[in-house]
Amino acid sequence: MFHHPVLAGMLALLLATTGSFAAGYGSSGGSSGGHSGSTGNDSSMSAQPSQMQPRGARLLTDGSGRTLYIFDKDSNGVSACYGSCARTWPPFVTGAAKAPRGYGLVSRRDGSRQLAYRGHPLYRYSGDRRPGDTAGDGIGGIWHDVRIGG
Repeated sequence: MFHHPVLAGMLALLLATTGSFAAGYGSSGGSSGGHSGSTGNDSSMSAQPSQMQPRGARLLTDGSGRTLYIFDKDSNGVSACYGSCARTWPPFVTGAAKAPRGYGLVSRRDGSRQLAYRGHPLYRYSGDRRPGDTAGDGIGGIWHDVRIGG
């Protein structure tokens, strides 16, 4: 888990000045050029990283309140999650040219840009059904939700 006490207070202000992210979620329909890195999703929704406070912890979520996760097999800012992995764990991709302060962007094989926190690409989990769900945390000992501050 990651803890960053200053980021939690500054994130809302920073995002208000940098705009929203377009983030693909799910795996139905469409294609993004047939690249193996595609999640197979043409639809996107407006989302921003933000925080929720279930049980007193600040959980990093998208703008819809869906939990964001990191993957231990990613290294040096490079995603290792493609194909069936990316269908289960959709990457948190964006069309933004610049990430908000405290975040970064990593390039995926299909040319899309994935938001990263402390160099770790961010994902959602298809098994989370409602905002604030954290069903993906700890799966296989290699998927972790991101907690900030607290």
